[in-house]
Amino acid sequence: MTKVYAVAQSVPRPASHLTAGSRYEVLLHGECGRSFWVEDDDGDRAYCLWRNDPNLNGGNWTRIEDEEPAAEATADATIAALKKALGQAADNLAAAAKLYDCPGAHRAEQIARAALAGSRE
Repeated sequence: MTKVYAVAQSVPRPASHLTAGSRYEVLLHGECGRSFWVEDDDGDRAYCLWRNDPNLNGGNWTRIEDEEPAAEATADATIAALKKALGQAADNLAAAAKLYDCPGAHRAEQIARAALAGSRE
């Protein structure tokens, strides 16, 4: 699925609810394709025009389309991050067990390493 974003290269003062160069996700498109809605910096919905927008003192928005990552790719990245965090936790527990001669930390390290080893396929 493609997400559409709007970017304004310049924003007139005192339009403090928009920031130049920020990407605003287009929440709704107008029927004719000339207008759209975004959530501004204040969390309010702003009605905008791609060309000659009053929010930009007659300036134009740039349209950017990005493909959303597939759910599998997102899940794989999440799993990789969790494995990395589990490995780091095991390393921290090993250091604590050694530093403080703590059997509980040593046992927790063993459990973390076993879980990490079991997650590898």
